[in-house]
Amino acid sequence: MTKFFLLAFLMMMPSAYAQSTASGYVQVLSPAVSTHRAHTRAVPPSLDLSIPFPSNTARLSPEVLESLKPLGEALQHPSFAHTRFRIESHTDTIGSRVDALHLTQIRAQLIRDHLVAQYHLSAQRLEPVGMGQESLAVRTQSNVADIRNRRVVIINQGATNKSPCIASLKTPLCP
Repeated sequence: MTKFFLLAFLMMMPSAYAQSTASGYVQVLSPAVSTHRAHTRAVPPSLDLSIPFPSNTARLSPEVLESLKPLGEALQHPSFAHTRFRIESHTDTIGSRVDALHLTQIRAQLIRDHLVAQYHLSAQRLEPVGMGQESLAVRTQSNVADIRNRRVVIINQGATNKSPCIASLKTPLCP
């Protein structure tokens, strides 16, 4: 019974244990497979990535591009061909909340545009959302440049309208 609860906990917190590889990201972003309806995941699969954006910039440096490579490769996986993803960009507490919200929206759009151009993903499947200083990974005082808060959260939003799912089939990939 203890093993079950540990497994359930790890399934609820997959991003903390994700390998920084495309296959690790595919595993984390895939819906949980469960034979018991009572144990299905209420929270959509997500991946929390530390993105090395320099403070107060929205530039895709070589380091940022390298950190996005496993993500781009993972989102190309055939099991995600008809899956929508939300790209939430977060930042630290430098500057005003309004400026941070604008900056993170630009970062999320840049990431989406890069994934579309470099990995040939459909832009309609990727929703960029700037989160500003909301939901800090590490609580800090105002005007603290903490790179741990400069991150992107990728959230599996489920199948698009083009999904090959059949309405009568209820599976983890066909809700």
